Amino acid sequence: MSSVARRVWRSRSAHRARRFWWALTARSLRPTTRAWVDGYLLAGERELFDTLTRSDQRHHVQVARRMIALVGESEREWVAAALLHDVGKAVCGLGTLGRVVATLMPWCKAGDGRVARYHRHEQIGASLLLSAGSSATTAALVGKWDEAPQRAAKALFEADDL
Repeated sequence: MSSVARRVWRSRSAHRARRFWWALTARSLRPTTRAWVDGYLLAGERELFDTLTRSDQRHHVQVARRMIALVGESEREWVAAALLHDVGKAVCGLGTLGRVVATLMPWCKAGDGRVARYHRHEQIGASLLLSAGSSATTAALVGKWDEAPQRAAKALFEADDL
């Protein structure tokens, strides 16, 4: 393994360890934070946000705030995508430990099992968003479609690498 590959692996491992800790220790959003979230989401999007675990909600808020800082603006569709970027994981049927195992099994993408759905969460999330009345832009950002605004897509990717 090259030195660059080792650094990337260590960085990703640290990221995953932090996310695991956050999943175990997450608290509910504060009312002011929840009001901030609700200000960016349409009614159907709020319903989807409510399906997320506390740790996922907190992670999504962090990503949205970081994305706003990166792009220097807060266009509603872009922030909504950040607030819901992993919403497809909510329907995969895996808890925290199941997600850890699924992350270590990147080759399990075929079929319709829980691990396979976890690995397709972007596409599943985009479909959920369209069904909930989200804009094509929000769905494209979550689904990582080619039509997504590239500036926003890049910022979302960077913001998610907490």
